[in-house]
Amino acid sequence: MRRLSVPAAWRVALGALLLLAGPIVLGAQRVRGEVLQENGTSPALGVAVVASRADGSVAGRALTGFNGVFEMKLAAGGLYTFSALRIGYRPTLVSDVAVPDTGAVAVRVVLAGVAVPLAAVDVRGTDVCGTARDPQAQIVQVWTAARTALAAAALWSREPLDAEWITFRRELAVGTEFVRAQEVRTSRNATVHAFKSWYAESLAVHGYMINADAGATYYAPDPDVLLSDSFAETHCFHLEPAPADDRGLVGLGFSPQRGRGDRVEIEGTLWIDRASSELRWLEYRYVGLPDAAESGSPGGRVEFVHLTDGPWMIGRWHIRMPIIGATSPAAEKGYARTVVKSGGPVLNGLSIGGGMVSRVLRRGQLLYEATGSGIALQLLRGDGEVSVANARVTLEGTDYAWRTDSAGLLRAAPVLEGRYRARIATPEMLALGAEPMERTVQIAVRRTGIDSATVPSARDVVRDACGADAVKGGLAALHGTVRDSAGRAAAGRAVTVSWLGTVLKTDRAVVFAGRNTVGTMSDNAGVWRLCDVPRERTLTVRASGDDGNAVTEVTVPDGRWLHPVTLRLGRGAAGAVDSTAASLELLTKDAAGTALGATTLELTAVGGAQRKVTTDAQGRALVAAFPPGMVKLRAKRPGYESGDVLFTALAGRNTVPVILGQATLPMLDTVRVAGNRRTSSRMDAFETRRARREATASYNAADIGKRNPSELADLLRGVAGVRLADSAGVTVALLARGFKLDRDANAQPCVMKVLLDGVLMPMQAGVNVARPTELLGLEVFASTARTPAGLGLLATDAACGVIAVYTGKD
Repeated sequence: MRRLSVPAAWRVALGALLLLAGPIVLGAQRVRGEVLQENGTSPALGVAVVASRADGSVAGRALTGFNGVFEMKLAAGGLYTFSALRIGYRPTLVSDVAVPDTGAVAVRVVLAGVAVPLAAVDVRGTDVCGTARDPQAQIVQVWTAARTALAAAALWSREPLDAEWITFRRELAVGTEFVRAQEVRTSRNATVHAFKSWYAESLAVHGYMINADAGATYYAPDPDVLLSDSFAETHCFHLEPAPADDRGLVGLGFSPQRGRGDRVEIEGTLWIDRASSELRWLEYRYVGLPDAAESGSPGGRVEFVHLTDGPWMIGRWHIRMPIIGATSPAAEKGYARTVVKSGGPVLNGLSIGGGMVSRVLRRGQLLYEATGSGIALQLLRGDGEVSVANARVTLEGTDYAWRTDSAGLLRAAPVLEGRYRARIATPEMLALGAEPMERTVQIAVRRTGIDSATVPSARDVVRDACGADAVKGGLAALHGTVRDSAGRAAAGRAVTVSWLGTVLKTDRAVVFAGRNTVGTMSDNAGVWRLCDVPRERTLTVRASGDDGNAVTEVTVPDGRWLHPVTLRLGRGAAGAVDSTAASLELLTKDAAGTALGATTLELTAVGGAQRKVTTDAQGRALVAAFPPGMVKLRAKRPGYESGDVLFTALAGRNTVPVILGQATLPMLDTVRVAGNRRTSSRMDAFETRRARREATASYNAADIGKRNPSELADLLRGVAGVRLADSAGVTVALLARGFKLDRDANAQPCVMKVLLDGVLMPMQAGVNVARPTELLGLEVFASTARTPAGLGLLATDAACGVIAVYTGKD
């Protein structure tokens, strides 16, 4: 193979093509011109126009617009030659144009239409063949065609066009090329500049890979770099034979000159269509990397596309970079490069970054739309319950997301080529929160087949969402949405399903006499789902909120696993808010605040009404339309102490938080909601302790009314273990048999502490802290051992016993 450095004479001859070789100073001299087709009337779009001085140096460049017009500013007046460059044709020259020092000049160019005969270029094996007198002439010919296309792409990258891009970053496993991690993003920007490389002069000095503490930074060449003087001066060029699968191409190969030191360089080929002289793509590889990186074929590819009516641009590109040692890819905005941390001479993987343009528009006019690779996926039904229409399909690691049509078919393009893991969720799977099914799909440009996937059966969906016990017990699932009276999604509404006692048994639905109830809350989209409901039974489904109720009855037929229900809130006869009924949200947790699911809660109202529910994974259970009043709640869960708590249910919404312990009886949390109002749980806890007979003495409002005391102290007279005494004019309560030691170890009377609505009172307040007519309850704990932890006192405060007084004030 003959490798030829570009002689200085060539660079002079190709001076008109060095469009981006160094900065151009913009002065006041303005050139406005038009370029016309061979017929002299039709405007020529996307033609590169270069103004050259007498010595061949470039003074300015421009690209014709859609009307064939170009504008250019020159630094000084003088004689200039204007060259019109278009792909596949020899340059059209307009010589000796006098540009004045001030003002403007008009230039008119009619294209000559002399084609470049690349078809005559002949490459045999690895030898350059041409005339014996000038074997380099054909390289100049091919290089001219390539640079013309690069120049057009470079200039068009500065045009204000709207481009829709797909960019990606992948990490591949070594050897298998399987995607280990992947990101794909779509965007729309007012540019057609695919990427920006580093400055050409900097690449010539430092190379195309820079090692730093943060890792190795790889750069790809853009048209600016390939057109630069520094690139031509540091690379050799040769012709490459056409690839076996496309004999209509001719290649212009390039490689770094020898003696470039230890910097990382690139070598590759620009592939050009023989018939049209159009530049198709550039492929390159990095040279000078460690041996461990070579097996990863480090390099890249840049493909060019021809837009409607003339413009050229980069349509697709990627960089393939080796990951040596520990990896942590990171990209810097605006540059085609990737930083990869290196920990040793071992190839751990490959990082690939790139992108493609999917559409290009100019003022709403479509100039280009990619017709490359796409996804074609047909979903097949697993049974008659789970639909394939409107299924959500996503590609893992990307922002690709689609919905199937009414027949379960998905067709979408463009999609970047590669091997993806598709995640598929039918509407039923989404409604129940079941995990999406996964399938590997291969996206390729020339692939024409349709992938297929069978969606799970309803039984499998229920098993995934509700657990194996539900399927074993033959239990079904309900799902649906709650909407308000205007049809909008209603979030945070209580949804319950109840039915008469059943003989089915799982962890969440058990045998008992009465009505079974399961409940949940609608999410932000108004969606709800409930597991563990029986088939062939009348199910009462109720949604409730402050803006109305909704009640309906459904039956899940035998053999079916799913049933959709839409609930619409209202205030009519069926949806009117029952101002006399209580809705209960029961919450179970341990002392650390961890939710306790699978807790059985049995509720008994004063009038005898009973319900039995089981908390879900979030420790929540709902009961609708429960009689208000005093309620006894029995909590049972394996591994925790069982027991009863009492609370008052008021009409409206009630939240009842219950704390379970492994060695302590259940108790109510300190704050809850009763009758739509945030309130304290002190009175409910008082009633619970009273029912358990935990206190030395306990009086509720009825007891106090019967005793008719003149002052609170009268209720303490006769309580075992308590005696009253006068202290500085106030009545205090003392432990009858107890004393405490002062600092000098002298025995002192043991004065009982007084709590008023949960607040510890000073000793000088005595025991008469409230009028008897204000009292709702009073309890006495005449020893430290009997003082419950629920009162919130330190052990030192409870050492002499406690008197708790309740007036109902929060």
